[in-house]
Parts: sequence; structure tokens; C-alpha cells
Amino acid sequence: MVTQHWSLATGSRVAVYHYPPANPGTRHPIPLVYLNGGPVRGISVLDHRFLQLLARQGYDVYAYEQAGGGRSDLLPMSQYTISRPVRDLAAFIDRLNKGKVDVLGFSSGGAVLTRALADPSVAASLHRAIVAEPGPMDGPTAHITGHEGRKSARGLASAMTGPRSTHVPRYAVAFGLMRLGLLTPDTGLIGQAEGDNAFTAADLGSDTASAYCARDAHRIPAEDTTQNFSFSPAASLRIQQTVKDSPSIAPHLRQSRTPRC
Repeated sequence: MVTQHWSLATGSRVAVYHYPPANPGTRHPIPLVYLNGGPVRGISVLDHRFLQLLARQGYDVYAYEQAGGGRSDLLPMSQYTISRPVRDLAAFIDRLNKGKVDVLGFSSGGAVLTRALADPSVAASLHRAIVAEPGPMDGPTAHITGHEGRKSARGLASAMTGPRSTHVPRYAVAFGLMRLGLLTPDTGLIGQAEGDNAFTAADLGSDTASAYCARDAHRIPAEDTTQNFSFSPAASLRIQQTVKDSPSIAPHLRQSRTPRC
């Protein structure tokens, strides 16, 4: 899998992956764009396998890592908002230049896609939308309480054996205070690239090792190397906060005519 980098009209420079149809005889006529979860995470091993499966079924699949995640370039911290990936999606489809596309959004990618459906200027580029397990999409959904399901995920995954960056007091304090709302994500206590790579080290230690592309799983990115895989927890928290602060998109969604499931 060769990584391409596209500079979008929004100013984002994103890592792009193309999974062409493996069987042209069953090729689907509409390209499929995949938005992975996060926010600001890279394409995972499981994503990669899933997209290859779709390609074997005749889909022409494109995926890109949203700004700040994976091999995509970092943004200034102030530019991490929920509206940015929506505008990036529109710019990506325009750069693709293949007409209307189907879009599959998973987790936070589903939240981005849902907000795109609520924006007529973006929805006009969508042939069909598939929203899978979306995260909160606006203030009302972000503040919903009383989720049903398992009380704890303990026992569903193997025990963590790798290094935990959060055992380092400075990281633990910084991100703990961010979670409590007592420290803003653009704090100088830890730098964005430093935080990226600290959490990547923990993830590759087995916390969430499947969240990284197989060809990169043997190494930990060097600090300040934006070409390498990364997860920016501070940027992720900032995007989540802009979701919480946003008004309901329900009225706009009701007016959307894009087929979706």
C-alpha cells in the first residue's frame, strides 16, 4: 500500500490510500470514500483489511486520514474543530473529481458524515451515506446520559502489557486536567507532537496496537516527525469539545434528501 499525500483546498495535507477493485468484472460504478474513527487517528489494521475486502467485492475505495492523524500533517491546535473535517471531506471529494461518491463513516467518521449530510453544500456531493456507530454529532447528542449496555469493558480484551505513557506524571496530569475541563487542549505543558508520540508509544506497546497500519507496527515514530503515524489526544479532545458546544443539527438533517443508512 503506497501512501499519497494530497493538499486540499482547505489547507489540510492528508494521507490518501486507494484500494482499486480487485475484480473489474464486478466493479461498482460509484466510488466509495471511507472515513475512519478517531478523531485524529490513523487508518487501523482492521480498517485496512476491511477496505481490501470491499475492493475484492468490486468497490473502488478511497480512504484518507483526517488532518492531524496518521500520516496526515498536523494542524495548528486552534484549527481542530468538528467543522474542519466536514470541509475537508467536501474538498477531498472535489479533488477526487469523480462526481458524486458513496461515503462510509465509522465512529467519529460517522459523526463527520452526519454533519456533512446536514450541510447542503457538502451533501450535494454525496450519492449515498452509510453511517456506522457514530459518536456524538452535536451538543444535544454529546450530553445524552444513561447509555445502556455493559457496565464495564473489562474482560473483553487481553490485558495490557506494554508501556503506558500515562504513567509519566506530566502526561497524566496534563490530560487528566484536560478531561476535567481545567486545562485547554492547546496547553504548553506538553507539545502536540510530543503528546502524539507519547501516546503512540503506549498504543504500540499493546494498548490499542490494532490502531496502526501493519507496515508501521514495528516502530514508534520519532518525536516531531509528522510523516509518521500519530494520535493527538489533545486535538481529539478539542474536536470533541467543539461538538459539545455546537447546536442541534436535527433540523438540517430532516431537510437532507441524500439516501442514507
